Amino acid sequence: MTRRLATIVQAAHYLQVSDRTVSNYVGRGLFPAYRVPGKRSHYVDLNEVDAALAKVPRRTARPGGKAFGPKATIIALPAQAEVVQR
Repeated sequence: MTRRLATIVQAAHYLQVSDRTVSNYVGRGLFPAYRVPGKRSHYVDLNEVDAALAKVPRRTARPGGKAFGPKATIIALPAQAEVVQR
């Protein structure tokens, strides 16, 4: 399955929440963020976002935390990674 990478802002728009909420989800370890070489933004895989939020009740996912906190996973992608935007 191909990755559906989106920036934090695009993922927030997709989920209809604020970008800070998506950063909090990454910080709580609900799903990882990806860093693409040569790009300044962090990306999330929308497939992983959907899967993670389907497992977690909405009330549990909502509480905030520090963005990119101690449970956050940031994964470096290889240089040939392609970011697909809509």
